[in-house]
Amino acid sequence: MPNDAQGPSSSSSGWWAPPAIIALAAICFGIARFAYGNVVPAVRETFELDAPVLGLLGAVGPLGYLAAIIAGWIVTDRLGARAALTVAGLVAALGLGTVAAATSLPTLMVGMFVTGTSTALSLPAILTLIVAAQEEWPTERLSVILANGTGVGVALTALLGLAAPGGWQLAWAGFAAVALLTTLWVRRTLPRVDTDAVGGLPDQIVRVGDPPSRPIGLALAGAGLGIASSAVWVFGRDVVGGTATSDAGVGSTWLWLLIGVALPLPTIVGDVAHRVGIRPAWTPAMLILAAATASLGVTPPRWGLVLTAVPAFGASYTVATGALLRWGTWTATDRPTDGIRFALLWIVIGHTIGAAVVGELLNALDAEQALLWMAAVAVLASLLGPLHGRDGQPRHRPD
Repeated sequence: MPNDAQGPSSSSSGWWAPPAIIALAAICFGIARFAYGNVVPAVRETFELDAPVLGLLGAVGPLGYLAAIIAGWIVTDRLGARAALTVAGLVAALGLGTVAAATSLPTLMVGMFVTGTSTALSLPAILTLIVAAQEEWPTERLSVILANGTGVGVALTALLGLAAPGGWQLAWAGFAAVALLTTLWVRRTLPRVDTDAVGGLPDQIVRVGDPPSRPIGLALAGAGLGIASSAVWVFGRDVVGGTATSDAGVGSTWLWLLIGVALPLPTIVGDVAHRVGIRPAWTPAMLILAAATASLGVTPPRWGLVLTAVPAFGASYTVATGALLRWGTWTATDRPTDGIRFALLWIVIGHTIGAAVVGELLNALDAEQALLWMAAVAVLASLLGPLHGRDGQPRHRPD
């Protein structure tokens, strides 16, 4: 039994659960994963980097996630969910602080890598707390929490960027401070929750490399979403706002705020894939994401088009991610966490590949052509998805 655990009580579903978990998701899934894209123009100028190197930097954070997958489950198993979230938050603060203090490219890369590990460290604990608060497998709750947490984190990166338009590293110091304060608050707020609530983490660690049944389509779809969306997540501001504007990039920072606000909008009706089916949610979402990506590459930027494309990108990314999470749960009915982990793994792999590829494309092509290629990837990925069952969703699968 982990030293930070006791049997779950009725308090597990109390008022603390949504704000506390969303707060850590904002740090580890919002700021840690996507803050880099908001400062790419400034990083380019500070370290005098070209697009391929900026793309490789964008891949370093996802590599940190991939490196820490097993560690996340071990930490949650040994210490319990609350302590694991504390570790994840502290690691995020350390990585963000390292980026803020970086004076060289190697130090910057280390900071990005450490920051990326916090996402993987937090995921098993978030799953543990969600399952402890709800008996049946709560795919919808997970989708809503991750979307809201990511949206809050992305919006916060924009707000802190607006507060310090001429000093992106000062903004990252602010990110580190927010991560630290949030972690301390969550540590004091969350009760201790038994890790056995998710069915025994030691078995999950043994099976950490096992894919769910019928994994190929899910893997390709997840990678497609990660690759296609990386164009906007890493280079969206750089493409739209340029690298040296008179307002220090403040204008394009508002685009990041719009994405953050749009991310949780689909969750107003809950998990879209739960309501309409996986395929009917996935295909339109990926086509909208493709259109939004292509629209942001139009040069010179047409601001009416941009202001429409940005929230469309954020909302479609949320719907597509929710569809993948639900797809993952019914491909691994005996252990839904296997499917969830597998889906997120391939999204991150896609982000890693996509960041590097888009950097090379921007070096060889103009922005419009590069983003059109990523939009094409999204269109191809939209053709994937489960084909059998009512509304593209098989019968008698867990919620």
